[in-house]
Amino acid sequence: MLRNDTYPGINHAFKRIVHVGHSFGSAQTYELANMYPNATDGIVLTAFSMDSAYLGLFPAGANFMLANLNQPPRFGNVNGFMIEIALRTYAGSIADYLSPIDFSSLPMGQNLPNGYVTFSNAEAAKLLLLKPKYYALGILDYAESTKQVATLGEILTLGSLTATNNFAGPVMVITGGKLIHSIIHSWHSH
Repeated sequence: MLRNDTYPGINHAFKRIVHVGHSFGSAQTYELANMYPNATDGIVLTAFSMDSAYLGLFPAGANFMLANLNQPPRFGNVNGFMIEIALRTYAGSIADYLSPIDFSSLPMGQNLPNGYVTFSNAEAAKLLLLKPKYYALGILDYAESTKQVATLGEILTLGSLTATNNFAGPVMVITGGKLIHSIIHSWHSH
């Protein structure tokens, strides 16, 4: 649709399409290019490696937890009113201390079912995602407050990536603190 100007809301035909993925999105991009090599002119894979030697360490290091239990206000079915009632019931002095905060204005959680998981805490994120001494100190708090979820199905499919890929176009792989620039075939101007 992007190539023939039929994608809704975009009034332009594109000659070249490059797919970019991050983490699990890179795995999807890799498989898309394998299954439909003519659908893309190039791929960029970030936080991705075909080296499966460490694949088992990822879930162990993440210490995955059900997202709705790990952060109920974000991922469960908890709202601000429920938080305020719980604080007043079980921790009155804390509720009084926090009284300037209007919990009722907090949005309702996403009410995710039990198939959604997330890293257990900031230490798990540090172990898996950050290189010691090479990140800003506040990034761990930020990572914990903005962490996202994955489904068990996503995690289980990572081991099923094909070892060889039918895509013969340019590929850029970006991992951690290093840029691995592997051009399989040169980008042709035609």
